[in-house]
Amino acid sequence: MSFRTLARKLHLYAGLAAAPFLLLLGATGAFLEFEYPIDRLLNLRLSHVMPEPERVPLQLLLQRVRQVYPDYRIQSLDLSPYSTSPEIAFFFQAQDPQGRPATIYVDQYRGTVLGLRRGEGFAARVHDFHTDLLLGERGEAVMMTVAVLLVLLGASGLVLWWPRKLLGVEWGGSGLRLNFSLHNTLGLVCSGSLLLFGLSGFVIYWQDSWLLPATNRMLHISDRETAPRIAALPGQVLQDLDQLDAAACAALPGARSTRIVLPAGNDAAKVWMKFPDDHTALGRSAVLIDPYSGLVLRSRSSRTAPLPARYFRQWNREIHTGDLLGWPTRLLAFAAALLLPGLAVTGPLLWWMRRRRRQTLPV
Repeated sequence: MSFRTLARKLHLYAGLAAAPFLLLLGATGAFLEFEYPIDRLLNLRLSHVMPEPERVPLQLLLQRVRQVYPDYRIQSLDLSPYSTSPEIAFFFQAQDPQGRPATIYVDQYRGTVLGLRRGEGFAARVHDFHTDLLLGERGEAVMMTVAVLLVLLGASGLVLWWPRKLLGVEWGGSGLRLNFSLHNTLGLVCSGSLLLFGLSGFVIYWQDSWLLPATNRMLHISDRETAPRIAALPGQVLQDLDQLDAAACAALPGARSTRIVLPAGNDAAKVWMKFPDDHTALGRSAVLIDPYSGLVLRSRSSRTAPLPARYFRQWNREIHTGDLLGWPTRLLAFAAALLLPGLAVTGPLLWWMRRRRRQTLPV
């Protein structure tokens, strides 16, 4: 069997297997490029505030939420992590008395509770569907397999396209010729996207369990993330949210707080931080703080982290989501995602048309 024949068979079977997922990944991936603006539009009454010169203390927001929802367990406060716009409301992540997730929105300028949203919300469900098909770890394993198929499709498609180098759509030809030329053109345009989406998706799945630890061992880099346990001394009280926020900002100058995770049990308080050059949604910097003394226990900066950690935890995800250079690359990722369903349709259709043509030819 020649290399080209092997590439053709590989492209055919990988394409047929991946076609349903290309439809889903393309549609949901394009949606997720605007996930957070869409989520705010769907919840405009809760997520929009009128800015004032000063915001109220964060601890006051927590007190107000606990007054309105005394039976809810507050887990964290999000300080508009996905955008610096002053018109976006802060919100608390919480659990209701039955342990179900809820989001409580607050006006950070007036100290008022805007309302509650139960569950994850539509945009978050689309995000989960894109990453694990709403099946948890089993779905993640399926998506990892699909990522491998995308790489195979992109590579084998380039091998098959190269000898003829066909480009352009033959609108006046037969149905088979039209579909063939359309699939070739779409395939060439999308080949880089298939490779990038597939490789970066594969890395996202394996980064923490295998790729990053193995790379660190080869380079003799220590990247331990063991969280310290905290024991309160007699008479000590928890630091308020404003003190935790101030301690985190002092530990990582130039970064802004995006999420304050309230301590539970003997855990340290954790403040997620984001530098302007970090385009991931939440930020890849964090500060662990003793919630009683206010002392910084450990900090991790996306600017000074070892190169493997910066690639696997930040840059690779930015490549996958199109956030690497902000809106220009996000729009490119949006366009690429929209083209993937075209491949999912024209590829199987081309196989079916050729198969039908062979069956109707006289023996």
